[in-house]
Amino acid sequence: MSRSGLCLRACGAAALTVAAALSLSGCAGGDPQPFTLAVTELEPGQCFDLAADEAFALVKPDCSWQHDHEVFAMKELDGASFPGDDAVTDAANDFCTTEYIARAAASPSENGRYSIEFFGPSAKGWAEGDRAVLCSMVSAGGQPSTGSAFAGLGGAAASPTP
Repeated sequence: MSRSGLCLRACGAAALTVAAALSLSGCAGGDPQPFTLAVTELEPGQCFDLAADEAFALVKPDCSWQHDHEVFAMKELDGASFPGDDAVTDAANDFCTTEYIARAAASPSENGRYSIEFFGPSAKGWAEGDRAVLCSMVSAGGQPSTGSAFAGLGGAAASPTP
């Protein structure tokens, strides 16, 4: 079964400053370490765990580290004014489902191993310039994954979508 959800983002300059400080604090060692980013700064191909407040993500150095989410697509929404939560949800659901099928060659319900979650802007985030819809895959069973979900499905690699 596919599960879709919209986590509305509203991260201001203070949140990005905190995220940048946290990400720099874990880079002192020789081996790559997980780092923290605002959800608004994630990119396709990154694997992450979501923070409790859903505004920040603990990004893994690569998808071979245990993780909950894998970003597979993102898109900027158009418009001068916030279209409303329902319109953002509909646009995110349509876009993420289409992108998932294009990459995995199956719908989430046909696959059964993964489901889609999407993140989109809130009214506050929209006013601050956030227009991004971010699509991620999560294990349908709720268990953390190791490795790229798309590589395991034989699907195309994640890439930014205009």
